Amino acid sequence: MDNDDRRKFERVPIAIVVRYSDHEEQVAIMSRDLSLGGLFLGTVTPAPASTTLDLHLHLPAPHGEVRARGKVMHCLQGIGMGVEFAGFDGDGEPRLRRYLELVSTS
Repeated sequence: MDNDDRRKFERVPIAIVVRYSDHEEQVAIMSRDLSLGGLFLGTVTPAPASTTLDLHLHLPAPHGEVRARGKVMHCLQGIGMGVEFAGFDGDGEPRLRRYLELVSTS
C-alpha cells in the first residue's frame, strides 16, 4: 500500500500563501497541496522533522485566514516539507473544510 492509499483526507493541489513561525523565525511561502489533515509547503529550506509550527493559512475571500498548529512530519531538502495539522484556532477547521469542499468540486 503506498502513502496515497493510507491518507485519511483527500489532498487538493492548490497554492495558497501560508505564513508560519517556528518560534525562531517567521516565513511566508506557498502551499503545494492542502487537505483537512495537513499540507505540503514548498521551500528550499524546510524545518526539521518534528518541528512544531504556528500556521496562518491565507484562504481566498470569503474564507479568510485560518490559524492552526502543525508538526513537520517529513522534509525534503531543497523541495519542501509535509506538515500535519495538530489543531485549529476558533472556527478554523470548519472554514477550511468548507473551502476544500468548494475547490475540490470545482
